Amino acid sequence: MKKRYLFISIALCIVIGILYFNKDAKKKNSGYKKPKAGIVIEVTQLKRIDININKNYIGTLYPSKKFNVTSRISGRVKKLHYDIGDPIENAAVIAELEDTLSRLEYEQVRGNLKINQSKMRQKELAISLAENEFNRMLALRDRKVISESDLEKAKFRLEQEKITYQIDKANLASQQTEVQIADFKLQQTKITAFWSNAEKDNAYPRIVGERFVDEGTVINPNTPIVSILDIKELFAEIFVGEKEYPNFRDKMKVKIKVDSHPKEEFVGIISRIAPFINDNTRQAKVQIKIQNPDSKLRPGMFARCSVNLKSFKEVPTLHKRCIVNRKDLNGVYIYNPETQMASFQPVQLGKYQSKRIEILNPEALDDKWIVSTGQHILREGEKVSLLKQSALTETVDPLLEQSKK
Repeated sequence: MKKRYLFISIALCIVIGILYFNKDAKKKNSGYKKPKAGIVIEVTQLKRIDININKNYIGTLYPSKKFNVTSRISGRVKKLHYDIGDPIENAAVIAELEDTLSRLEYEQVRGNLKINQSKMRQKELAISLAENEFNRMLALRDRKVISESDLEKAKFRLEQEKITYQIDKANLASQQTEVQIADFKLQQTKITAFWSNAEKDNAYPRIVGERFVDEGTVINPNTPIVSILDIKELFAEIFVGEKEYPNFRDKMKVKIKVDSHPKEEFVGIISRIAPFINDNTRQAKVQIKIQNPDSKLRPGMFARCSVNLKSFKEVPTLHKRCIVNRKDLNGVYIYNPETQMASFQPVQLGKYQSKRIEILNPEALDDKWIVSTGQHILREGEKVSLLKQSALTETVDPLLEQSKK
């Protein structure tokens, strides 16, 4: 039995050897080569691009003009002509109040005015008669027909009529004012919306934002009826920190996006910059004017504002993936095609743009090949091999194209 097992074991060893020999022969015949020693890498070069330092802010949209139309008198709302969202022209009648009492008051004071006007004509006739009487008495006195006392009485009556006339004239002026007041109150039963620059603004009607009362409501003076908005032009308010504040200037362009139109980008212009920084928030208010002819934007929307604070031309950059840290130093690995080795080179980093970063000492990297893949496992003096030899002659940097995307 033991000899039998021994023969079986020897036969299996022979079969396994034959199979291994055949496999090795196939590899040699198929041109199989053992891979070269070293880490496989990819390389890139320093690229000069334009860098824009953008800062994003969240603001709120407000109408360029907004005011409440209020009543100047008390009364009951009889009719409302406009509601929320209605376009409205300048000097349009918003609402009407019950005017019965105001109309009666106007008719009463107007009637009193007519009575006093008639009395004034009577006074004018009385003065004319008193003057004629005084002149007649004066002529009789000169002929010594009457005494001085009779002349004095005639003169007294003339002066008395003139004084009474002046008093009645003042009362008439007062009653004319009362008529004007009553007429004004009657006119105020029709509540109008009025704003300046009428001729210019009428080309762009404003809209009713809110309605505060209903028909039948009894209101007092200064009670708001509706709010009027001008939305053909909006402004966004943002708050900037002390660090960015010096970079803001009038007329700077701002890119704006809102959630309701995610695929559209609106352009605004900085119109107002607060002259101080709030000591509580340590921020300054900035207003951005936005034209809104199509009324796509509405007050109250959140506005994502992107401001280009600074621009730099032809900045030497690398993809941030190329940067490694060795012994607390930021740097890159430079590939030498002749020796096929990579050496560590410290670099100074500057501004960021998307996935690229500025190199402040580009003279150390000009015309050099920088390792962009595999650099994190490299060691100084270690031999490497390129994934693509054609990368040394390519003019397009795939990492730069990736950053642009």
